[in-house]
Amino acid sequence: MRFRTLMGVAMLAAASPGAAAPVTTSIKLDNLGYRPLDPKVVIFTANPGATVQVRTPSNTVVFTVPTSGGTIVAKGQDGPASNDTVWWVDFTPFAVPGTYHLFSPSLNQQSYEFVVRGDAYRDVARAALKTFYYQRCSTPKPSAYAGPWSDAMACHLADRTTGPAIDNPNRGIKDLTGGWHDAGDYNKYVWSATSNAILFLLRAYEDQPAFRGDDLGVPESGNGVPDVPRQLSPARCEYRLRRAEIGEQPSQALRTQARGEAQPEPCSEIFG
Repeated sequence: MRFRTLMGVAMLAAASPGAAAPVTTSIKLDNLGYRPLDPKVVIFTANPGATVQVRTPSNTVVFTVPTSGGTIVAKGQDGPASNDTVWWVDFTPFAVPGTYHLFSPSLNQQSYEFVVRGDAYRDVARAALKTFYYQRCSTPKPSAYAGPWSDAMACHLADRTTGPAIDNPNRGIKDLTGGWHDAGDYNKYVWSATSNAILFLLRAYEDQPAFRGDDLGVPESGNGVPDVPRQLSPARCEYRLRRAEIGEQPSQALRTQARGEAQPEPCSEIFG
């Protein structure tokens, strides 16, 4: 009897607002956070029980689903992709800025911490924009802008004298420096990968005032001109024009012969 009493006290203590609960990956949320007025839906892959609480880092309960608002909906099996059983916990009505985690009294487990903040996506948006600087080809990247990823050397300068690939029309020697490296390799494309990047950057610049800043920390920053259009010129768009001059088909790309090296061999051929 005494053992059962002690166990009961321990369980109550673990579920109380003052006690820290183990973090579980069964609660899947937006790790970047949520803006106050946006929908806020969290995926549970373990039964959350009748209620889910929003708690502060000190474990103060500030909102309870569904008592304070929101819903808990069983969605059933996810299917063969994961074989998970899924519940959707919607706490959209909660809009107070701050840092929080979700807690399931039934599971006695909590989520990772997240923020509710008007600029919740600011840091990741800035990081995504600056990625285009790191991907620039034929451009030195001093530590003042690139930090630990700096490279004082301009890569692939041999692209100034690029000739045709085997079995492709010979349009002479062309300067194909510039452009962006591809996703993790040194290929450079002019098809939809590049055109989509340009389109989405310009749409973001046009639609969202937050994308019109001049403080991204690239060489063009601080000159009074927003950084997004400067990210697109001159080398990036001029590269597309130079490629168009030789009559390329959309599927063609400039490829490097060596990958994964600090300073790879020059991008030396155009492949159909």
